[in-house]
Amino acid sequence: MNSSSQSIASVVNLSPPLVGYFCMTGITPAYLTLEQLHRPKTSRITSAARPLYPSPLSHTYTRAHTYTHTHTHTHTHQTALQAATSVGCGTVLLADRPANVTQHSMGAGLAADTGLRLIGSAALTLGSLVVTLGTSLLPDQADGGVLAAGLAAAVAVVAPVVGPFIEVSRFADMNEDQIEEAVAVREPLDRGDLSKPLKLFGEDALLDWPGAFQALIPERDAFMAKAIAAVATGKPGVAPAYVFDEVDGKAVWRYAMPEDGPQRSAPQGLGDGALMGLRGVSAVVGVVGSAHVRGMVRDWPEALQNDDVSPLLADAD
Repeated sequence: MNSSSQSIASVVNLSPPLVGYFCMTGITPAYLTLEQLHRPKTSRITSAARPLYPSPLSHTYTRAHTYTHTHTHTHTHQTALQAATSVGCGTVLLADRPANVTQHSMGAGLAADTGLRLIGSAALTLGSLVVTLGTSLLPDQADGGVLAAGLAAAVAVVAPVVGPFIEVSRFADMNEDQIEEAVAVREPLDRGDLSKPLKLFGEDALLDWPGAFQALIPERDAFMAKAIAAVATGKPGVAPAYVFDEVDGKAVWRYAMPEDGPQRSAPQGLGDGALMGLRGVSAVVGVVGSAHVRGMVRDWPEALQNDDVSPLLADAD
């Protein structure tokens, strides 16, 4: 097992700018052959996604998830490993924060923001109704203007919660050509307002959901930058990786965990071996989702100085 390879496929030059993709994985076999990478995953993803969302949202989400995950992320995962093989790369780092940690953090954010919005909307509607009835001697004397104003205010409060679902529903109904047109990147990643991520229609709709943004973008930007910086500076790292090997003359990618990595992002005893620190790394190349590039560029200098990911793996309050 070639765990001391000198090259990595992940992200970032040791100085910005960075371009690229990060792939995140859930349950994986000990190793994958290139032939196995082409197996379809649509049915597994669809069946896994549907129970997570209440009907009728589950149908809309599942359709969109099938498009964006199966046809985009799975294809990119395959392409990344194939490209790494073709250029003689030795290690592909799976640098994203574990999905269960992100889901927990996002859930706390949604409860704090979206939950308050829904409660506020209900309170505005009920309050308007009480005021209207309380200032009228008879029901037919109720001031419709007060009630209408209250309803309008309630809609304004709850609109940011509903808006992303409408966008996802529209995205899910697009054909292949329309999807490609909708997600085309028309703005250079190193220009414009670099303090904000470049969002793609439909695919990044959830970023606009009140309370979701912090967990989905800034926290993951910081985690990925630190995960890559650790490996790039010769440390074992904090995330699993695929390490290139040959078995009976066939190229395979073995799934490995970093030595003494955080239990939550790199559970020991899993995979096909221990990932050691890499030596002599001068550049790291890969692909990240467009919404993460700017944030990771900003976080990179700090990540080189401090690669502690413990705060980013802790449960949200």
